[in-house]
Parts: sequence; structure tokens; C-alpha cells
Amino acid sequence: APDILAYATYAKSFKTLGINQNGLPLNADNTVNYDASTVKPESIDHFEVGLKTQFFDRRATFNLSAFRTGIKNFQATVNGGQFGTVRGYLANADKVRTQGIEADLKIVASDRFTAYANGAYTDAKYKKFTNAPCPPELSGGTLQPANVVPNFSQPGVPGALSPRQCDISGQRLPGVSKWAFSYGAEANAPVTLLAKEGQVYLGVDGNYRSLWNSNASPSIYTEVKGYTLTNFRAGFRAEGFDVFGWVRNAFDVNYVELLQVAPGKGRLRGRPFLVQADASALLRVLAILIGPLVAAGLAVLAALLLLLAALFFVAVRLRFLFIRLVGGVSHFPSPSAAQNIIMRHGLNPPGRADVPPLVALSPGRGRSATRPANIFA
Repeated sequence: APDILAYATYAKSFKTLGINQNGLPLNADNTVNYDASTVKPESIDHFEVGLKTQFFDRRATFNLSAFRTGIKNFQATVNGGQFGTVRGYLANADKVRTQGIEADLKIVASDRFTAYANGAYTDAKYKKFTNAPCPPELSGGTLQPANVVPNFSQPGVPGALSPRQCDISGQRLPGVSKWAFSYGAEANAPVTLLAKEGQVYLGVDGNYRSLWNSNASPSIYTEVKGYTLTNFRAGFRAEGFDVFGWVRNAFDVNYVELLQVAPGKGRLRGRPFLVQADASALLRVLAILIGPLVAAGLAVLAALLLLLAALFFVAVRLRFLFIRLVGGVSHFPSPSAAQNIIMRHGLNPPGRADVPPLVALSPGRGRSATRPANIFA
């Protein structure tokens, strides 16, 4: 069909090897594991199939895709808790797989209204990572003896022994939510503002993501809860001109953007975005709705002030010129010089030689007798 496109793709890519210069883990005899100083190259195989469609006289667009990506020797940034400190370095996860479905819909109902919605389901896991550093709650203590079955029964207990490594095969990849959605809509109406034809518009957009973990080895301390954010905007746009106001996180949702196990003495660092929830959100929404009108009123007031200032300046200049030519010319070296001044200022219009000059020269020693002329003759 002319408005339906089906496709299938395969891509092969790679990432070169890496080098760790510090933060290396220890062997069973407490010596540095120099084998971890070099990170193996990463190999990626990506498969994708999908549909791209348009319908309702191409006013609606719907796309759907499914993908699967397999990665060998995935280069993960991990954190080890040996020596009582947190140390970050690169490590290879034997196998990683991510797969999912993505869909997006956009509707242009008319020139006055548009809307869109996107959604994704992503299943991203370590398929095989048997020698990963343990999460913070299992790190930082004296290491358990080598060549024994690791004991994970005392996470976070002071004085407990820490496992040398953890098998996190089957755990989810860091930074990836299983569910994610985004949406938005905008409506507009034609208006004329400041002699400009344009549109006044109101828009909303938002996004949602489900729970995710920000540490390479999933930890109870780096689990980030899901959240939904909603934003509003309103403004006026014309050709070459756009003024608008906006509100971010309009409903004052408390959320955390990142939790990080950073190098140091086991501290947990993060970037929380915590906003007190109260009636201010509604006030901000109302503010952006009337903001463009207030801005337009201020612009009109500023234009009027500028116009008044320009008229005042012109009036002062004309008065100064009139006084200078009518009342302030008292000494001319000669009649010809006076005539040149009169002609330079255009007081005798072309073709009107019968108009008397503003200054009449009297005989004598160059003095002039001034009299007002009938300039409307």
C-alpha cells in the first residue's frame, strides 16, 4: 500500500578494547588482578522489524517496531568495594541482551490541533555476568576466603565478611526502565497582536518511566522509583516572532534523576529533584496563561512611550530651528550669506519665488531687521 512501509534491518557494530589504569580488583591472594587492566572489545548484533504507516488522509502517523540486540563482552562501568573504598573501573559482562517493542502515534486533526503519544517496552538483562563486583550492601568488609561458596546472607551487617564477587546473570541493565511513555498536544487560534497576524497557543507534554536501577550491580540503595512529569506552555507566535511562557513539573512531583555509587569512602551521591507540593503549581499555570497578555500590554505601553519621546524630540528641534531663523539671526556678514542660509534651509520652496523670506536685511553695517513672514502665502 502507498501509505504503509514494512522494513527489516540487521546491523553489526563493535567497540574497541579499553584499559583500566586504576581501581583494579584483587585476586584470591590479595594481589592486584592485572588481567582486569585490559577490557575486551565489544561485539554487537542488532535486529529490527517494523511498520511505518499513515492514514486518515495522512493526518495520522503510526509506527511500530520490535528489536533485539545481543552484545558479547559488554563493557560495563562497575564499582568495586575492596579496600573499604568504592573504586570504579571497566569490566566485561560475557553476554547482554536487550529486546523490546516501540510504538508512536501522531495526529494532526487540523491546523488548530495536534497530538502525539509514544510508548516503549524494554527488557534489558545480563545474560551472563558471573564475576561482577558485588553491590554496596555486600561490599566494603573483609573478603571471604577464596575457593569457598560465597555467603550472601548478611548484606550490610557490620563486621560481616564480603563476597569476593557476585553472579548477577539475569539482572536488569542499569539506567533502563521496563516501561516508558511520552505524550503531548497543542491547540492554537488565529489572532492579530501588535499589527502582526499570528497564533495564540496552549500546549502540554509529559513523560513517564517505570522503576530502574542506576548501579551496574543492582543495589537496594540505587533503585530509582518511577515517576510522571507534566509540563505546560502558552504563547503567541507569528512569522519570525515567538514569545511564550512555560511550567516544568507542573504538579510538583518529587523524583530522583540519578543515584550514583561514586569513588570515595562508600558515600552514595545523587541528584534528587524534590519540590514541595502545594497550590503554587496552579498559580504558575494561571500565570503562563495570562503571561502573554501582560507581555503584549507592556510592549504596547513601551511603544507608546517611545512614540511620545520621538514626538517631543521633533517638537523641540522644530522650535529651536524656528527661533534660530526667525528671532536669533542678528549678524550676517553680507546679504548674499544671509540668502544662502535661507535657501539652505529650504524656506523658499521650489517654484515659489514670490514667498517672502523670513529675514529681511536692512541697509547699514550688516545688521538685519527681523520680521515674521507669512509662510502660508
